[in-house]
Amino acid sequence: MKLSDVITQDLILTDMKGKDPASILREFAEAASKAGKYPDPDLLFDRLNDREKQESTCVGNGIAIPHCKVENLPDVFIAIGYSAQGVDFKAFDGQLTYFFFLVVSPANSSVQHLRTLAALSRLLRSTNFISHLRERPDSAHLLQLIKQEEEESKVSL
Repeated sequence: MKLSDVITQDLILTDMKGKDPASILREFAEAASKAGKYPDPDLLFDRLNDREKQESTCVGNGIAIPHCKVENLPDVFIAIGYSAQGVDFKAFDGQLTYFFFLVVSPANSSVQHLRTLAALSRLLRSTNFISHLRERPDSAHLLQLIKQEEEESKVSL
C-alpha cells in the first residue's frame, strides 16, 4: 500500500481557515465526516485534540502531522491541509505551521499507524517534494507529486 492509496482529493484542504490548533483539528474532523471517512466529527476532533494536548505534533519547518487512532474505522486515511496565514502549532523551532498532514488509523492497528507515520516522514524529508509543497499545488497536482515521489523514492506503507 502507498500513501497515495489512503489520500483522496476531497481531503486535501488547500485553504484552511483555522487560527489555532483546535480550529485546524475541528476543520479536519468536519471534512473527514463530510467525505464519509468517519461518521462522528466530534469524537474524531476529541481524539485529535487530546493527542495534540499531550505534545505538539508539529515537526518543524512549517509542517505538522496531527494523528490519532479511533474505533470503528475500517482503514487508515490521510488528509492534507494548507494554511495561508500560518498557525502557532507550538513548534519546537518557534515557526508558524502552514502545512498539515493528518493521519487517522483504526484503534486496533498500531503497526499500520506507525508505518503510515514513517512513510509520511520519509515523504516529508524529500527536499524536492517540500519545494513543490511550498508552491501550494492544487489537490490534483499534490496527489500527482506524491505519486511521483513514491515511484522515485519507494515511499510506501
